[in-house]
Amino acid sequence: MGKNKGIFKKIVAGVMTFTMCLGMVTPAFAKEDSKKTKPSYNADMIVAIDTSGSMEGEKMDKAKASSKNMINSIWKGQGKYRINTRVALITFESNIVHHKNEGDDFFEIEDKEKLFNEIDGLKTTGATFTQGAIYKARMMFRESDADKKIIVLVTDGKPNYVYEPKFDIDDYMKNKKEPTGNDFKYDGGRFDKDMNTEKYNFCTVAESNICKKENIDVLDVYTVSIDCDDKTKDILEDIATDPDHAKDSDTDDIEDTFDDLTKEIQNKLEKEELEKEIEDLNKKIEELDKDKKELEKGKD
Repeated sequence: MGKNKGIFKKIVAGVMTFTMCLGMVTPAFAKEDSKKTKPSYNADMIVAIDTSGSMEGEKMDKAKASSKNMINSIWKGQGKYRINTRVALITFESNIVHHKNEGDDFFEIEDKEKLFNEIDGLKTTGATFTQGAIYKARMMFRESDADKKIIVLVTDGKPNYVYEPKFDIDDYMKNKKEPTGNDFKYDGGRFDKDMNTEKYNFCTVAESNICKKENIDVLDVYTVSIDCDDKTKDILEDIATDPDHAKDSDTDDIEDTFDDLTKEIQNKLEKEELEKEIEDLNKKIEELDKDKKELEKGKD
C-alpha cells in the first residue's frame, strides 16, 4: 500500500508539473519558454494562386506581395504559440503547377527564402483551371495528418477548364446531384468541350465539396476574388467552407484584404491550438482518474 501511495504521488506530481507548464505556455504565451517547447498543433496551408493571363500586371504583383506578407506574418506570429505551420504553393492557369520544396510538398519556416523566391518568379499565362488546383490540394491533404488544413485560393476570374465528367452533367445539375471523387476523369487532364460557364462552375464547386467531405472538421477553404463579377463571387463563396471565408477585393485593396484574412487565420489557429491543449489536458486528467481508481481497487 505504501508503494501504491508513492506511485500515486508521482502521477499527481507529473500532472501538476504538466499543468503548470501548460499555464506558462498557453494563457501567458511566454516567448522564451514556447520556443523550447515542441509544437502541439500542426497546420498545413496550401496557397493556390491564379496565374492566368488576366492576372498580368498590378494584380499579379500585389497578389504575390500580399501572399508573402500573409505567410510571413503567420510564421512570425506562431513563434508565440505551440503551432507549426507548413506552407505549400500551387499555381493554376491552363495547367496546374505544384512548386515543391526540393521534392517535399511543403515548405517549413526555415525554407522561407526558397518559397518566396518561387512566388517572386511566378509568371502569367493561359486560362483558369480552378478545379485542377483544388484537386491537387485534395491529393496533397491525403498525405497530411495535420490538426488543421487550410486552402487560400486567389483568383480574378471564373473557371474555364475542368476535368471531364463521367456523368450526365445536365442531369446532375437539373436534379442537384452531388458528384463524388470517382465521377471525374482525373487522369485525362483539362477538359473544355461542350461546356459553358454554369457547367464549369458546377464541376469546380463539386470538387471543393469533395475536398471538404474528405477533410471534415479540419479544413478551412478561403477564397480571395480580385475584380470579379457577382456570379464569380457567388461561386467562390460556394467553394469556400463558409461564406465569410470568401473575401472580395479590387486591385486597389488587395493588400487590405490579405491583412484581414491573415488576422482571421492567425486568430483561428491560436484559438484552436488552445482548445487542443485544453483537450489534451483533460485527457491527462481522465488518465489520472483512471489510474487513481485502479490504485484504489488495489487497496481493497
